[in-house]
Amino acid sequence: MMTLLALHPPLAWSEDRFIHSPLYRIEEFDERLLLFPSRSEAEIILENLIRLLGLQKQKTSPTSYLIQKNEVFKALRNFLWIVRKSWRNETVRVIWSTLYIASAKGWENIPLDMIAEVSGIDHAKCREILMRVLDSEKLIDGGVVRAGSRHLVEALELILRSIPTWSEELVMSILCTEIYVSVEDIYVKMRPYGLSIAAIYKIVQRLKKADHIARVRYSRRRPQGPMREVFSPNCRNCFYGYSSQEKCLQHLLVELETYFKENYGKTFSIEERMTLYKSLRMAPFGPRMLRKLLTTLRLVKNVEQLVKDERLAGLLRKLDELCGVKLILPSFEFRTINNIGQNPLM
Repeated sequence: MMTLLALHPPLAWSEDRFIHSPLYRIEEFDERLLLFPSRSEAEIILENLIRLLGLQKQKTSPTSYLIQKNEVFKALRNFLWIVRKSWRNETVRVIWSTLYIASAKGWENIPLDMIAEVSGIDHAKCREILMRVLDSEKLIDGGVVRAGSRHLVEALELILRSIPTWSEELVMSILCTEIYVSVEDIYVKMRPYGLSIAAIYKIVQRLKKADHIARVRYSRRRPQGPMREVFSPNCRNCFYGYSSQEKCLQHLLVELETYFKENYGKTFSIEERMTLYKSLRMAPFGPRMLRKLLTTLRLVKNVEQLVKDERLAGLLRKLDELCGVKLILPSFEFRTINNIGQNPLM
């Protein structure tokens, strides 16, 4: 974690940069976790960190690195959450900036002016935040922070404790791909993960208390059944840290374009991109449906790769001969400027 924070300052991972030109991204494929550098700069960094992080470079295009250690994946996950939190949380940005400078200049006598410059927060505010977080005026002498590594690591640990749990992420991933859902709906989708309905109820209540989700109405599954709460994400206090629903949509569109470019060699033209953007922006629940589309496309891609196995393909042919059962995979036709508007996604 410290290595990742020391590589770049917070401004290098601003919301706009994260959306439009992230250094790297993590994706799951065939039960493997892969790290994809998005820029040559990131690839150089990862090449230097292969041994330290235990990465394995894959002989595929685009360039990717297999994450082999669970602790590395956990560190990367935590780092990406710190990135998201830094967009709207000044405390996270100041602590990250302090750690970044300390890694380069040493753990003592860190200039406040430099922290302010790196974090993009004014000098007085940086001082106020550090005094509160470090809980000691003695550690800040004039314009210099004299906190040692122990104090800053403790401050980082407090930030890490605020990172959402894996189960909270799973619940939000469902809420952010559906229109409205109840606890029972979430339970049905999360049953393979082994979480009980009581555990999911507690997670939903935590998310509700944190104002990341909101109850939109009550509903009954049966005429005489009990009333159940139905929830929806609160995009004004986004779980993923986006400053607006617009930013969320922009990021999803970038992911969609990246997916088509890497898997099908399709690059959207400016006109296609703008038409698609306008269609989704005007559509009800556009970001949620786009997120669901991306999830579906990745699942389909996994299936396409799996059925390339000759033994599996032979078994499928045998099933077709014996039972008349045929696996049908959808074929994708890319929308053009002429048919995007005529055949809207919603």
